[in-house]
Amino acid sequence: MTKNIHIVIADDHQVFREGVKSVVKKAGYIVITGEAGTGKDAVDLVRDKKPDVILLDIIMPSMNGIEAARIIRQKYPHTAIIALSWFTDRQYVLDMIHAGAIGYVTKNCAKNDIVNAINSVIQNVPYYTSEIANILTQVVKHGNFPGSAHEDNCVFSETELSIIDLICQQSTTKEIADKLFLSTRTIEGYRKKIEDKMQVKNTAGIVIYAIKKGIYRID
Repeated sequence: MTKNIHIVIADDHQVFREGVKSVVKKAGYIVITGEAGTGKDAVDLVRDKKPDVILLDIIMPSMNGIEAARIIRQKYPHTAIIALSWFTDRQYVLDMIHAGAIGYVTKNCAKNDIVNAINSVIQNVPYYTSEIANILTQVVKHGNFPGSAHEDNCVFSETELSIIDLICQQSTTKEIADKLFLSTRTIEGYRKKIEDKMQVKNTAGIVIYAIKKGIYRID
């Protein structure tokens, strides 16, 4: 039996929220614990409801989605953030990822993309619709993804490199643990060390850094 996934939907258009609700409810195991029409309400809902995932629009009243994502990532890191927006502008995409979004889904995506994104990020695996993935690939390819001034000094152990490689292959923490014969807690510890070395905030940051630095190569 699939474990229920609790989500919050934050978008200032009620009609769109209703559409998302109708899509995710069909999965049968996704439970909507709250809805927000502003960025501030989104942050408050995450604080009060402690959802597994939040679907977060970018342009909202009182506080935009980028600022809301930043606060949620800092204060409530166990809630995975998926950006859900019409915007495919490179700067919006990068700003949301830097703020803490591990997924980015466009509002004109296929219906199953939203459910697939939720299933993916709940396992700490990034999810991007094809248009967003193409933008990120181009950004990395042309060296335009802003990184830390200290990142070139990073030295990774053999185990860390193996974990980075598996993360880039979209392996879950449990799958990585099974392949390396380590506990999930140990893998989470390594993941935190890797994020600290790279000075990134989440799995999406690890993947982009690894591609940019040639640690992982896309076939």
